[in-house]
Amino acid sequence: MAEKVELNLTPEQVDAIQALRAERKVTIADNIALQRERTKTMTRIKRLVAQKPMTSPELVDEMGTDPELTIWCLIALKRYEGVVEGKKDGDYFRYYLPTADGNVPGEEA
Repeated sequence: MAEKVELNLTPEQVDAIQALRAERKVTIADNIALQRERTKTMTRIKRLVAQKPMTSPELVDEMGTDPELTIWCLIALKRYEGVVEGKKDGDYFRYYLPTADGNVPGEEA
C-alpha cells in the first residue's frame, strides 16, 4: 500500500482541485455511458454476424444504430474479438464470426 504524503496545499490549490474534480465527474460519467453503449452495440453485432455474414449497411439497418458507431464497433471487433472480414458484396465486405470449426455461419461446408 502506498504511503500517504502530506501535500501542504494552499486554500486556492484545494479549491482548484475540487473544481477540477467536479468538472471531470461529468466527463467521466459521459464516457462511461458511451462505453456502455459501445459494449451493447458490439454484443449485438457479434450476435448478428454469428448467425450469418452481414455488411455494415445491413447491420445499421438491422440494429437501427448510428453508422459511425457501427463502423467503430466493427473495427474494434475485427481487431480484438475475432470478427472476420469476408467476401465483398457490392461495395461492402461481409463480416462474420467463424464457428468453432472455422466455417462461415449460414453457409454449407
